[in-house]
Amino acid sequence: MKVLSPVGEVDTRSSIGLAPRRKSLTGGVIGLLSNGKPNAYTLLETAFRQLQGRLGPFEAVRYEKHVIAAGSGSASPPWLLDKLASGTVAVIAGSGD
Repeated sequence: MKVLSPVGEVDTRSSIGLAPRRKSLTGGVIGLLSNGKPNAYTLLETAFRQLQGRLGPFEAVRYEKHVIAAGSGSASPPWLLDKLASGTVAVIAGSGD
């Protein structure tokens, strides 16, 4: 019999830390990535409007992962992650459960 432990080990030596924070999003583009669940759009649009009110005017690009990938629980395809990483200053991923 093989007994497995649910306790994971984290290798902290390869930690890269947090990305630098911007004081303003003015003139930038943020990504809004919905998982396609019923309230995800509402959640993301509300966050978008609140951030615009606090961090200045900026644009948003919107993607629905469930349309691009194989469903709301699937991983985003690498091409989408690359597009978001190269074309946005921030991404908000929303789950509308």
